[in-house]
Amino acid sequence: SKGGVRSVILPHHKNAIVASLDESAQEVRQMADYCQDENLLTCYLGTKEQLRDVHSIVACKIAGLTYEDFRKKYKEEEAQLNSGASITPVYGVMRQRAKITLFATLYGAAAMKIAEGLGITETDAQSYIDAIYDNFPRAREWKELSESMARTQGFVPIHGGTVRHLAPLINSEDTYTASKA
Repeated sequence: SKGGVRSVILPHHKNAIVASLDESAQEVRQMADYCQDENLLTCYLGTKEQLRDVHSIVACKIAGLTYEDFRKKYKEEEAQLNSGASITPVYGVMRQRAKITLFATLYGAAAMKIAEGLGITETDAQSYIDAIYDNFPRAREWKELSESMARTQGFVPIHGGTVRHLAPLINSEDTYTASKA
């Protein structure tokens, strides 16, 4: 059927908006909401034509290209691969590394661990981390503030006015338990 199930969902009045919510990459979406980084928000707010790909924003910095040039080369490479061309992907690899690094840093991984997981040098892994925080500076500020608040107060605020109590995790002598904070 044309449009699928979503095509039958209509707004309740002329000026209403129907939002299609997707929980994939929710960690990055939540970070964007909490830190309110303008560049990061461009990945989630706006029309389909205005939205940007968060992982390509990071990867284009690594590639030394503008976002538009990176996306063009990435799409060209993707088309070649889909047509069966025998090429070594470059832009897709950069984007995938950016994606893995972004999620890993959200969960507290440092360059050494990321390098090990990706099979790259620690210097290259740090370049990806730096690209994330260069592109999304408020994300770094939010993360540092949250970590500091968790250490000093034992909790962090979350949406809805509630708090996430972390003191038992942070103060644990077991490193695995502490890493869950």
